[in-house]
Amino acid sequence: MKFARWMLFVLVASATIPLSAAAKYTLFDFGLKQKWSQCDGPGTYNLDLVWAPVAGALEFVVASGNQCRLNGRVCGTRAGCGTHVCPAKGVCEMHLTGCQQGRGGAFVRIADPAGRYQNLTTAAPRRCN
Repeated sequence: MKFARWMLFVLVASATIPLSAAAKYTLFDFGLKQKWSQCDGPGTYNLDLVWAPVAGALEFVVASGNQCRLNGRVCGTRAGCGTHVCPAKGVCEMHLTGCQQGRGGAFVRIADPAGRYQNLTTAAPRRCN
């Protein structure tokens, strides 16, 4: 009888743990797009992004694979550069600076407090010299 209860516990736990972990972070299409980019120095570029926030999601944590800066702070792959707050109505725009060419993955990730996120591969306009 103890073995049967133990097996039931293992089956229930294995069925619920992946579901709760998957529910924590969900890929979501905010419509994140690169609007503009321009060289700002040797091997670095500035970047403007736009997206449409959904109701209740106006604050976004930002991460970047190529060390883009948000308000002067370097974004890592696990964020660390702070948050970007969108207006209550309309399109959300964000300006990043100092994105490095040829170093790390050229991507930006936004995530809202509900755990929805979107990744975008970014591109410089050309080789910045």
